[in-house]
Amino acid sequence: NEVLYFELDETSLESLNQPMSEQAKMLLEMIKESHTLEVIGEDKVANRDALHVKATPKNNVDELMGVMEVWIDKETWFMLKSVTSIEDYESVAEYTTFEVNPKLEEELFVFETPEGATLVDMDEMFKETKVASIEEARTYVEKPFLYLEETDSIKLNDIVVSQIQDIENSVN
Repeated sequence: NEVLYFELDETSLESLNQPMSEQAKMLLEMIKESHTLEVIGEDKVANRDALHVKATPKNNVDELMGVMEVWIDKETWFMLKSVTSIEDYESVAEYTTFEVNPKLEEELFVFETPEGATLVDMDEMFKETKVASIEEARTYVEKPFLYLEETDSIKLNDIVVSQIQDIENSVN
């Protein structure tokens, strides 16, 4: 019985506390280099007015992100729905209800460690090692792994091997 926890650094806290409009803009900025953005129109999601935006890979090939469609709340810029299609795989995330500024009781945000549980610092579980090449990464991993090949549009700036220590009790 373990409780996993981690500390957020100042940069992570700042990104979590950004307004929804900034988060939506960051997503669109991130994908505009590799995708063509198109406003499909307006729609209703979770009984809210939403802007429907589609992002299609510019080269018709994007193994990481594929075709993305998002429905963004017109008032709050919250992403109410997203559909990602990569080859034969499709992932859909959709809110069916959405309330702006609901009244929430403080007790909802109090966590009590269950009796007998062990606290495990996740930062101590992860080990990251910066390496100079894919070949050097192979010596750390000792198993086949996926990585992006460098191309004219993809350059590897840093190669970091992330290792996670074994967790004694698995969650079913």
